Amino acid sequence: MSFGKRLRELRHNRGYSLRELSVKTGGCCEKAYLSGIENGKVNPPSPRVIRKLAKALCHDVRELLLMAYIEKAPEEIRRQVRKAVEISAA
Repeated sequence: MSFGKRLRELRHNRGYSLRELSVKTGGCCEKAYLSGIENGKVNPPSPRVIRKLAKALCHDVRELLLMAYIEKAPEEIRRQVRKAVEISAA
């Protein structure tokens, strides 16, 4: 699952609109920016923004940071991390 899809899932689980999530992050993310992230048109945000999103969504910041870093990493590293995560989850 991509960072954007996970963000959308968490937002929907909380029942937040894009605007509500924007407000809950202290306005650090405009709703258009959040939409771009969720739709894969914008790269995952900085760790500072991810921390605000995690707090607003009452979610584990480590998971979101890991997902963001995986998406930003070169393909070979992404494959290795996914494999390691699958092994540890088994």
